Amino acid sequence: MKFKGFVLTASVAVLAAACTSTPKEQAHDEAHAEETVAEVVETPASIWEGEIAAATLADAGEAAAPEGATVFAIDPATSTMAWRGSKPTEFHEGTISVKGGEFHVVEGALAGGKIVVDMNSIVNTDVTNEEYNGKLVGHLGSPDFFDIATYPEAVLEVVSVEGDQVTANLTIKDITNQVTFPATVEVTDAGVNAKARFSIDRTKWGVEYNSGSIFSIEELKDKLINDQIDFVIEVAAPAGA
Repeated sequence: MKFKGFVLTASVAVLAAACTSTPKEQAHDEAHAEETVAEVVETPASIWEGEIAAATLADAGEAAAPEGATVFAIDPATSTMAWRGSKPTEFHEGTISVKGGEFHVVEGALAGGKIVVDMNSIVNTDVTNEEYNGKLVGHLGSPDFFDIATYPEAVLEVVSVEGDQVTANLTIKDITNQVTFPATVEVTDAGVNAKARFSIDRTKWGVEYNSGSIFSIEELKDKLINDQIDFVIEVAAPAGA
């Protein structure tokens, strides 16, 4: 059975979205005072071709496991999650690993489940300069962004599926919001495959660094980072896994 539209691309959510200072600019504080020039390469365009739907936001709802469901364990090795964060004039992108989770199927349709994301696995794929790449990824993992030492996981837990719309609780940095986004979910005898393309507003999960909606745009100037984080997710849960 198919539901059009699902690649958890949440904030974490979550994972799951974000960007740090441009390689050619002077950082605003001592922690990022060194100016670095980095070569940049783009992730294959096919990953980002097509619409990225903005997830609608609501207060978290109950995500109870449905009775009588068949459970399919998610296979991290065949599941992928891509992220993209941007500034007004540039972007950074990369991947983050699905750690595990499960899907619950009732009468051939997705009825529940959760996806666990390993926040320690953030990778940048567009910066080829090894030193700057390390600084960028380190900054994303710092308290300025996702504080992965304190919050090592993000979780997307399915609340309901109606037509091509998936509603789920997305938890990042111990903050949970309910998100609804279009998804494609295919349930067969071989298992469950889910894909989604959506974006979130990172500030709703306490990721406020250089946000123009939190801080003065006049003060931030070219340090401003967009609030939107895009995700493209493909999650596989084969039968018998």
